[in-house]
This record gives sequence, C-alpha cells and structure tokens, in this order.
Amino acid sequence: MSRPELLLAERAAPHRSARTTLRIQTAAVHEALHVAAPFAAIADRQATIDSYASLLLALHAFHTSMAEVVARACEELELADLHRACERRRSALAADLATAGIARPADAPAVAVTDAGWAVGCLYTLVGSTLGGKLIYRQLDYLLAGPAGREFFAGAADDGEQWRTFCLRLELFAAEQHSLTPTVQGAHFAFEHFASCLDNRP
Repeated sequence: MSRPELLLAERAAPHRSARTTLRIQTAAVHEALHVAAPFAAIADRQATIDSYASLLLALHAFHTSMAEVVARACEELELADLHRACERRRSALAADLATAGIARPADAPAVAVTDAGWAVGCLYTLVGSTLGGKLIYRQLDYLLAGPAGREFFAGAADDGEQWRTFCLRLELFAAEQHSLTPTVQGAHFAFEHFASCLDNRP
C-alpha cells in the first residue's frame, strides 16, 4: 500500500486501535504466509525431516537478520523482558537446528533500522508469530516424536502475556505519533522479508 493510501486509511478510521490498523493493513501478506509451501506441507502432513530443516534455516536467516530491529523496538517500548524472550527464541531455534543435525549457520546480514516507528511495526509481526507457532508445534506431532527439534515453535508459557503487554505499549506509542504510516510499513516489511527468506531457503 502506498503512503497516500495509508494516510487516507488513517484519516478514514481515526478511532481504530493501532493493533487493528496493523492487522487490517497487513492482512493480505499475512494470509499469504499462512499458505506458504513449508507451512502447507506441515499442515498436510507432507513435510519431511529435510524440508523441515530447510524451514528452520529460513527462520534462522529471518530472525538473526532482524535482531537489531527487535532490540531497537523493545528499547523504544521499554520492553526488556520481551527482548530477552526474543533472544531465547533465537536460542531455541539454534537448538532445533542442532537436533536436525545442522551446525549453526552464520547469522544473516543485519537489517538496517530506519526509525523507531518502523522498528515497532516489525516487532508487531515478530511477536504475533509466537502465537501462531504453537499451532505449528502441534502439527509437527507426526514428524517429531517429542519436543526436541521444535522448541522454537513451542514458545514459552508467558507468550500470551508478552503479546498483551506489547499491544498495550503499542497503543501508547501510537498515541504519541503523528502518523502510523512508518509502523505499518515496518510490519509490511517484516512479513515480506520473511516471505523472501522462505523463497530463498536452502
């Protein structure tokens, strides 16, 4: 969506929460990822250990490339606990790669942070994905006998609380902004960057 279109959408619905605006403005790209080939294969019980390992490598490329963006957004929103949770999630991903017999690859090149609002939009996408990951964890029952190898998708017990806290801070942050355009653009970027990592997975 172009900047004029985003601004028009903001003016047309000033009563919307920031979370609702982000959800609506990213709905198409979000839904496209739900049916992306690696996730469709898992849902259809067609994934193999090799194809799953390829997905883990794509996730590693995405999350390591976004580490600096996550740190900037968490600093802006004063969410130190969430930052630590994101770091633990990357560690879980490294453990899953090891279980799959893959030596931890080098971190992907860091994505440059443009501004705080943009980084917060990216964080919206990343934090939201933790809840969807729990469904994927259950779908992997046919491929993996136990929790080992899918700790990344299992997440943590406080993921729901972390998401609710993020959403509260998001609204406070948005209330201080002249425009949500950079935040929406950041959320779009994160979804599209993840799609690119999937398209380029080994």
